[in-house]
Amino acid sequence: MKTFILALIAFTAINGFANKNQSNNLSFVVLSDIHIYTSGKIPAKAKVVIEHVLNLKPDLIFITGDHTNGNRNDGHQLPKVSTWYNSLEILLAPLTQAGIPLFPTVGNHDYYEPAHKKAYDRWAKNVISKSINLLSLGQPNDYLSFMFNYKNVDFFIFNLWRQNFGEKQKKWVKEFAQNNNKKNLRFGFGHVPLRSTIGRTSTHFYKTTSTLFEELGLDIYFCGHEHLHWDETNPLTNSFRQTIVGTASGTYNFPIRRQMAEVHCTNSECIMPATRKYFQVKKLSNGAAEQKFKQNWIHVKVSNGKISTDSYALGSNDEQVNFYIDSN
Repeated sequence: MKTFILALIAFTAINGFANKNQSNNLSFVVLSDIHIYTSGKIPAKAKVVIEHVLNLKPDLIFITGDHTNGNRNDGHQLPKVSTWYNSLEILLAPLTQAGIPLFPTVGNHDYYEPAHKKAYDRWAKNVISKSINLLSLGQPNDYLSFMFNYKNVDFFIFNLWRQNFGEKQKKWVKEFAQNNNKKNLRFGFGHVPLRSTIGRTSTHFYKTTSTLFEELGLDIYFCGHEHLHWDETNPLTNSFRQTIVGTASGTYNFPIRRQMAEVHCTNSECIMPATRKYFQVKKLSNGAAEQKFKQNWIHVKVSNGKISTDSYALGSNDEQVNFYIDSN
């Protein structure tokens, strides 16, 4: 009888653990554009953001590119570029020490030159491999472009450091979409937006990638690059959200371009297309709109198949504040 009871307890514990892992109740944080300086210095505000992210206790963290600040023809060799990633690991150490899986996506400033590419590839493979092991999943064949499923949610990491989807990646996405009917929520992560909020958009890239993401059944595509926070339903397909996360460091910021500001903004506030919530801005003389908050991050919660998102920023005293006006 005692043996039976012990076996029953063990069975219940194992199945309880399995059910927990199979549940799609989870949360994750999305960061972007940390931009470790080429000197190796860590942006001071990024350190504070990491502290706030840690306090949110997410299950996963995604970083949508531009971890570093490399530029075309900058002449930096591999030993120098490698020091940038040493600094990045120091910055992210509170998260890794807490056992939170991290999933980076490549950004343009991470990948311009051969030394940039080699250093990023080495760092990203190491970080992603450890994160995949934490989740007890199989390692990907390509650490720049892959998918994984965790708690019945599909996550797609895309190699989108520029406005070019690439034939190999396009074939993979199309084949996956054809062979895997959508049963779960699906989130995608890349660096560049499909449609720009600050400048030019490649019409070909915008149309082809929007169609691909619609076929894939993405619910939200998270990206960075533009150093502002913007959230809208894809205008071309009306089938998924594109969320530009903003920058975690705020070392520099861009305004919302005049044509979009004229539609969505007044002199002191704008309405976010996807959330229909208001946020503070300052209208510039050229008609563009500069967001009040310089450092941003997104907290996403999934509960019983429903998605909720919270947009955060650093306040004047480095406290975590809501990006939106009058948000609780």
